[in-house]
Formats: sequence, structure tokens, C-alpha cells
Amino acid sequence: MGRGAPVVTSRGPAGVRSAAARWLRAAPLPLALVVLVALPGVVLGRVYAGDLLTWLLVGAAAGSVLVSVAARRLRSWLVAPVSVAAMVGWTVFGLHLAARRAGLPGGFVEVVVDAARNGIPRLLTALIPVEPVPDTVLVPLVATWLAGLTGAEVALRAGRSLLGFLPPALLYAGALYVVGPNADPAFWPSVAFAAAVALGLVAPGTRQTPGGDPAAALPPAVRAAVRLRLVAGGAAGVAVVVGLAALVGPVLAARVEDRPVDPRRYVEPPRVESLDENPLIRISGWALHPEQELLDVATLTPAGAQTRIRLAVLSDYDGVTWRVGATDRNAGRV
Repeated sequence: MGRGAPVVTSRGPAGVRSAAARWLRAAPLPLALVVLVALPGVVLGRVYAGDLLTWLLVGAAAGSVLVSVAARRLRSWLVAPVSVAAMVGWTVFGLHLAARRAGLPGGFVEVVVDAARNGIPRLLTALIPVEPVPDTVLVPLVATWLAGLTGAEVALRAGRSLLGFLPPALLYAGALYVVGPNADPAFWPSVAFAAAVALGLVAPGTRQTPGGDPAAALPPAVRAAVRLRLVAGGAAGVAVVVGLAALVGPVLAARVEDRPVDPRRYVEPPRVESLDENPLIRISGWALHPEQELLDVATLTPAGAQTRIRLAVLSDYDGVTWRVGATDRNAGRV
């Protein structure tokens, strides 16, 4: 008896179509998660100068979800280390890019350590529009990646879509709180967030129950009772949602015109030196070194037109000298 000819198997057009159909069925939920995690970056980017932060957070949202999708066949305890390693790589890239664009002096390690130590205070005390430097980029970047990792693991691996949307929702609420009254209402991002949630809820889950309907093998009386219980539970859930909408909806609608709370009011800004309270004191020193570059300014004024830059408004007089009456906030590194 000899061995027969080797059997060569190939995936025909039907197999390719079946695989493509499976990918299309599985794509809406990860896509919805990417959108949900990226929208807080869009909201937060409105108080930043330029679009660097927005693109970094969109990349963090896509990367965190895609890592979980690619590692779905690994054991659950292996996904977090892999995702954290990818997060470290993306964070280092983002911080290096932000530091290079801002032209920060000093070593990169020193800048990163200082950003990790003072990221939150400088984020809340920076002048708006906030300059995207490592100090103001690190915290949003890490928070976005962790929200994407948590949401993807809960929604994709555990099959709890609604619970998996909770981390992006908390991140979105945090972004709105940080922005406060310093930007226009985020109407369209909020609509897009609700649409992404709806897409994720109607999308088929990644965990399929083998064998079809589990109640099909039950006796008719038991099967009818189980289905009646499911219908009653669904009706009760709908009633609760409608009741909450009727009770909470008018309260929320009445607060649409309210001015959001600015979290910066609870943070004490850096103290200004006495010499900086009146910039006229430093004019004589600046005049001794006319070649010294003091600041760079980019304006939208047409070429050839003169632009007057208001350095400070001396509104307070204490009997000795004039002082700036406004609250000074950090506009970047010096």
C-alpha cells in the first residue's frame, strides 16, 4: 500500500466571499470604537494651537483598538502588555514630534520626565490656545490609548458592547470638561458620538453562540416561558429608558444655554515675578541687546500690513508702579 497523491486544497471564490462577509460583519463594532475614542481628541483639539494633538489622539484611538483586534486570538492576559508596549512606542513618537515642532531645548529624556511630572497642572494652567508640547500632550495621549484598550477588550473580547462604550464616554465627558467655556458647543461631535454608539449597538457581536437558538431544544412550555421572560425584560428596559428620557430630558434641555464650568478657575496659575508684572521695567534691558530674539508671532494679517501686538494692559496702580491686573497663564516653555 502506498501513499496516495497529496491533496491540494484551495480557497475558492465561495471561501473568499465567506471570509469577506465575516470581516464585513465584524468591522462595524471596531470601527465604532475607533470613532468613539477619537472624538474626544477632536473636541479637545479645539483649544489647542494647530491640529497636531488631534491627529496624535486619532492615531492613539485607531492603534489601541486595532491592537486588540489583532491580538484577539491571544490569551486575555497577554493583550494588555502588548497594547501597553505599543502605547509606549506611539507616546514616544508623539512626544518627540511635539518637542521637535516646539523647538524645546534640553535632552528628550529630561523633557519627557518633566512632562510626566507636571502634565496635568500645565494642561490646566496653559494659555489658550494651548501649545502642543510634551507637557500638554502626554496626559491626553495616554488617556486616549487606555480608553481604547479598555473599551475594545470589554466590547470585543467580552462581548459587552454597551459596557465597552463606557470608557470612551468618560473620556468624552472629560474632554468637554477640560475645554469648558473656551470653545463653541461641541454639537456635531456629540451627534457623531451618539451615531457611533448606535452603530456599535446594532452591529453583530464578535461572540457567537454555537448551535443557534439555545432555547430550541427545550420543551414547548419551557421555551414559551423563556421567550416570554425575554420579551418582558426587553419591554421593561425600554420602559426604563423612556422614563429616564422623560425625566432627565427636560432638565438637560434647560441647561443647554448654561455656561460650562471652567476647570482652570480651580487651579492657581504660576506666580509672576515682580519684574514681569510691568513689562516696561525690562525695556531698558531689552534695548541693550537688540539682536536678542524675544518671541515669534504668526498672524493672519496680509503681507505688508502693520500689526500692533499688545504685550500687556497695565490696569492696576498700587501707588508705586503700574501692574497687570489680569491673570497670567503659561503660554509655553521659556
